[in-house]
Amino acid sequence: MDPAAHEAFRSQMFAARTRKLLLDAHLLCERSAELYAKAHLIVQRNRIRVAQTRRLLESHEQRRAARLLQETIFEKVEAGLLPEAGAPIVYGEPGAGGRCAACDDVLAPTQLMMSVQWPSRGTSAHLHADCFMAWNAVRRSRAALARTA
Repeated sequence: MDPAAHEAFRSQMFAARTRKLLLDAHLLCERSAELYAKAHLIVQRNRIRVAQTRRLLESHEQRRAARLLQETIFEKVEAGLLPEAGAPIVYGEPGAGGRCAACDDVLAPTQLMMSVQWPSRGTSAHLHADCFMAWNAVRRSRAALARTA
């Protein structure tokens, strides 16, 4: 083969390889874009699932905490550490830094504190608003059980 024909052949082979590489690169780019779009959808779905799971866990934790608080209050009422009877007057005011009679946490000035009169002791029980609601629920359920027994 003469050198000019050989050079033409090599040039055509090089051009064919270059076209094939460009075609392969284009196909890879398209495939990469498809995979990126699929991965993006999967990530979005997983973010939604994580948010849903987080909300479920928070809701479960809140119910668990409420149940534990009610159990604690029930035990304190049984032990005489909280009033058993409801009070005709309940005062609400900012916390004064003392301890909640139900959960033993600090009654911070930024929190609402409920003062329940406790006539049998000549004093008042001071509770967080949430603890007051739990105490009231426990007190009512105990009263209902006593009436049915």
